[in-house]
Amino acid sequence: AVGGSPWVYWMTVAASLSFLFIIILMWLIIRSVRRSIRLEMPLERCNVWYLRMIALLSILSELCNSLSSWIMNNRAAELIADTAYTVNTTFHFSYSTLIMGLLILFAAELTAIGRDLGEEQKLTI
Repeated sequence: AVGGSPWVYWMTVAASLSFLFIIILMWLIIRSVRRSIRLEMPLERCNVWYLRMIALLSILSELCNSLSSWIMNNRAAELIADTAYTVNTTFHFSYSTLIMGLLILFAAELTAIGRDLGEEQKLTI
């Protein structure tokens, strides 16, 4: 197994699948926006859900990538402990991906607020 554990393998698969789901969700958002513009409803509920899922999947994929890399590096360090080689076993984490996920989540919440305000405006007229 990769990294000495099947869990590490499944984390790398989960990270890859999350990138695939992000691309699919982005395509669904574009399709939904095109359809909603024709219907004059630009802020649909599904777009908010898609944005939230993209944010959570981007954060999850980065955590899975970082954790699986750290576990594999530690396993490699154990395997070559008796040699002259060394492995960097520090935990590396991409803060830019985390910040990107948080900004997407922020945009999703702003979209949800805008959608609610639009519905309230329709009811007051």
